[in-house]
Amino acid sequence: MRIQNRLALQFTLIFAILFTLLSWVIYYFSSSFVEKEYYDQLRTRAFVTATLFLEADEISAERLERYRQRYVRQLPTEITRVFSMDNEEVFTGEETALASEYFDRIKEERQLNYRNGDRQYHGIFYEDNQGDFIIVASGVDESGMKVIENLRLVLFIVFFAGVLITFMAGKLFARQALLPIREVVREAKLIGADQLSRRINAGSGKDEISELSEAFNKMLERLQKSFAMQGEFISNASHELKTPLTAISTELQAALMGNHSAGDAKLVLESVQEEVNKLSELTEGLLNLARINQSPENIQMFEFRIDEIFDNVKDRLMKVFPRRRVKVLFEGLSDPDALLVRGNPQLIEIALKNVFENALKFSGEDSTVEVAFSSDGGKLTIDFKDEGQGILEEDKERVFDLFYRAESKLKKSGYGLGLALTRQILTFHGATITCLSSSVSGTTMRVVF
Repeated sequence: MRIQNRLALQFTLIFAILFTLLSWVIYYFSSSFVEKEYYDQLRTRAFVTATLFLEADEISAERLERYRQRYVRQLPTEITRVFSMDNEEVFTGEETALASEYFDRIKEERQLNYRNGDRQYHGIFYEDNQGDFIIVASGVDESGMKVIENLRLVLFIVFFAGVLITFMAGKLFARQALLPIREVVREAKLIGADQLSRRINAGSGKDEISELSEAFNKMLERLQKSFAMQGEFISNASHELKTPLTAISTELQAALMGNHSAGDAKLVLESVQEEVNKLSELTEGLLNLARINQSPENIQMFEFRIDEIFDNVKDRLMKVFPRRRVKVLFEGLSDPDALLVRGNPQLIEIALKNVFENALKFSGEDSTVEVAFSSDGGKLTIDFKDEGQGILEEDKERVFDLFYRAESKLKKSGYGLGLALTRQILTFHGATITCLSSSVSGTTMRVVF
């Protein structure tokens, strides 16, 4: 069902419920008022009967005549009966029987209203010098019933007319209210995969439609960046994969073109092996990126000591860079428990390896790499400081971009995957990495958990 119709039905349902309650209240109080009004009239007729027929011997003829002239007119369908205490009828306008249960109740309660079908009854207990009597006046309130019947008809007509008008008006108002959404839908349909730079007009308002448009525009912006990154990723990955494959192909073609000695063949195989290792390293980096981006919910998290992970990384890398010195500092660690972090140990190990390997790689022979652990305000900070060439100011942020390599680092082996992967891993764990570098010498990579 369309939202327009659903809103119209909801408005109609609210109106129907409220009007039904209001109609019931009106009908109930109107019926009660009409019924009470007629009972009051019957009560008056009962007392008039008592005055005219039981008090006639106690009042003057003139006063009695005035009573007769004033109350001579009976109610339509009125029947008034007078009974003695023996339940014997003294006066009647029409022969009918009075049930003993009502007789007893009137005698006990002094006054009683009751009804039998459409006929209403009012009975009174009357004390006179001639004795005690029970007077019962009854009648059918035909005019009152007609009023209530007309009221019921009017309420039904107003209800159905109101429901119809409310539905049509609700549909109209809903249509007007949903016009901005229709405009958003119309503009959204014009945006294709090759038109992600287009944006939906959010207007100048601060209503929910503007919020929806702004949210949609932000989503488009993220999609545009994602598509751009995907295109750049495919282009760069293709280029990086092509380089070792081309080198392998060239070496193999050269080997096949002529006779080579065992020594030359060995050199070719060693060269091919080196390119295969590079290809394997690149593929592993791409797989790790895909793992972070595509299935983060499947990554298991544990609590572990990060210094133990770093020790494993350090032991492995010192075998690769035996002529580097490493200085590990814990002086700034005010709380040893700060070394306990929650995350995925394998991913954290990859992140620390990438940062630490860069520090070792870009430092000179016999240089010292300093790794300092510190804590402050419940946060753990790890600074990796090398003695390398340094990074230019304009390259500080770009070094974390996928496949980006600073001009000063092009002579070093690598593909520009390490720091990009590291930032994604740390971001996934709620941590940050920043580059604190001098363009003259030395770079510090700061990781904060």
